[in-house]
Amino acid sequence: MAGQPTKTRHTRNILWFDLTELSVFDQVPTPPLAEFQDPLSIVPVTSDFVVQVKFEMGGFVASHYANGRHNYTVKVFAESIGPGPEKEIGELHASLVANQLQYTNNVRVTAGTLTELGVYKLVATVTFDVPPPSGPAMIGFSDSPIMIQIKNPLH
Repeated sequence: MAGQPTKTRHTRNILWFDLTELSVFDQVPTPPLAEFQDPLSIVPVTSDFVVQVKFEMGGFVASHYANGRHNYTVKVFAESIGPGPEKEIGELHASLVANQLQYTNNVRVTAGTLTELGVYKLVATVTFDVPPPSGPAMIGFSDSPIMIQIKNPLH
């Protein structure tokens, strides 16, 4: 999955950022059973669901970003396969935690957000609110193979 800046030969020791996982669940996975929950691929149009977005950062200056003073935003988009809507379906705002370099975010999507039945590809973005001169703005995105089908629960 993609992030900016990426782990290249020139940047891996300075700063890198990557969205590492995108999954769909019927509710927020809760420990200790979280590792045993299966992701969803079919969602009834009448049901809420959760898109879990994981990301990590590293490198020499990563702790400068993860200093407890900066915020980030996770957005999830659904792109219809075939005719249908392409739209933002969820958003979450959070703060970077001092010295924490791995994050798991659960973006709730309420029932009825996607009203048209069909198959959707999910895409997530993470943007950082790091004002100058603290550092450059960064955005990461997943162009994942995650697909969900929104289905009538009676069929």
